Amino acid sequence: MDNSREKRTIGHDVNKIDNSREKRTIGHDVNKMDNSREKRTIGHDANKMDNSREKRAIGHDANKMDNSREKRTIGHDANKMDNSREKRTIGHDANKMDNSREKRTIGHDANKMDNSREKRTIGHDANKMDNSREKRTIGHDANKMDNSREKRTIDHDVNKMDNSREKRTIGHDANKMDNSREKRAIGHDANKMDNSREKRTIGHDANKMDNSREKRTIGHDANKMDNSREKRTIGHDANKMDNSREKRTIGHDANKMDNSREKRTIGHDANKMDNSREKRTIDHDVNKMDNSREKRTIGHDAQGKAH
Repeated sequence: MDNSREKRTIGHDVNKIDNSREKRTIGHDVNKMDNSREKRTIGHDANKMDNSREKRAIGHDANKMDNSREKRTIGHDANKMDNSREKRTIGHDANKMDNSREKRTIGHDANKMDNSREKRTIGHDANKMDNSREKRTIGHDANKMDNSREKRTIDHDVNKMDNSREKRTIGHDANKMDNSREKRAIGHDANKMDNSREKRTIGHDANKMDNSREKRTIGHDANKMDNSREKRTIGHDANKMDNSREKRTIGHDANKMDNSREKRTIGHDANKMDNSREKRTIDHDVNKMDNSREKRTIGHDAQGKAH
């Protein structure tokens, strides 16, 4: 649900309700009810009820109720009951009741209910409910509810509820609820609930609940609940609950609960509960509970004591 201005939407099947200004809509099957000004409608099967001034309708079978003056109707089947002045009717069977001023109707089956001024609509089957001004929409089946400013969406089937500013989303099926600013999401099926700033997520199926800043996650299936800053995680299936700072973990299946600082663990299946500082452990299957400082253990299955 986005309230910004200067929204652009270019893609396929973008479902929105949009109240921004400076919207452009050019495409196929754009369902709207529009009260903005400076709207243009030129196409096929544009159903409206229009009370604006300076309206142009170009097509066939234009049944209207119009109260304007200086009406021109050029087409087929123009039957009218007209109370305006300076009316011109040239055609066959033009059925109208028109009281507007400066109305032009030239087209096919343009049934309208429009209260804007200077409205133009270019496309096919453009049923709208739009309250913005100067709105442009370019795409296919763009149903949206968008209120942000400076929104860009370029992809396929992007269902969003977004309140951020300067949001960019490039990918496929990115379902999000995001309140951050300057968010970038590049990948496939990135389901997130993220409130951080300057978040980058590059990968596949990154399900997170993250409140840190300057977080980077690069890998596959990284399920985390992390509140630290400057965290880097590179690997596969790294399930952690970590509150330290400047933590690095490189390996496979490293399940830890670690509160120390400057900890490095490189190996396989290192289950530890360690609170020391400057600890290094490089081996295989080292089960320890160690609270000393400056301890080094290098070997295989070394279950020992500190003397």
